[in-house]
Amino acid sequence: MKLKKKTFWKLVLIIIGIVLFFGGLGTNLFLTKICGLIVAVLLLGLVWKWKRKLILPKGILFYVLFLLSFEASLIWSKNSAVTADYFVSFVTGGLFWIIFYNISNKFSIWFDKVIIVLGIIFGGMFIATHYFGEPPVKPWSLYLPYTVFLNHNNIGDYWALVIVIISFF
Repeated sequence: MKLKKKTFWKLVLIIIGIVLFFGGLGTNLFLTKICGLIVAVLLLGLVWKWKRKLILPKGILFYVLFLLSFEASLIWSKNSAVTADYFVSFVTGGLFWIIFYNISNKFSIWFDKVIIVLGIIFGGMFIATHYFGEPPVKPWSLYLPYTVFLNHNNIGDYWALVIVIISFF
């Protein structure tokens, strides 16, 4: 039984890694966000079922207040579809915060490795697209240029996280 649970948690980590990968590509954003939300809700349900009690992290009350004020902004938003899209992202992030807070012992030895591997993959994709072709502009991608001036992309932001993890260990 212990082997099955260990395999299950590795599978969950792979699924989360896949969602993070597709999110970093910057394509099919709505589908990626919905998949992330579905994974978060299912994982939260499993954590609650197995632990029978969810421990809420410090600061979650302020986050919930933020979400409520953000939801209220739908009333005066000029583009409520975009606002709702961001709201889904923030709700998903909050759910993952609660999940990882409750099962950090299951992921603490593997999650940093997923972040580093994704950093290497996106770094390789950055090099490949910039040196072997004309990179398209995709503002939500981690490795492609953010603007038509080709003066910014988000890979540096992601690599800052990778460097912090590597420096810590």
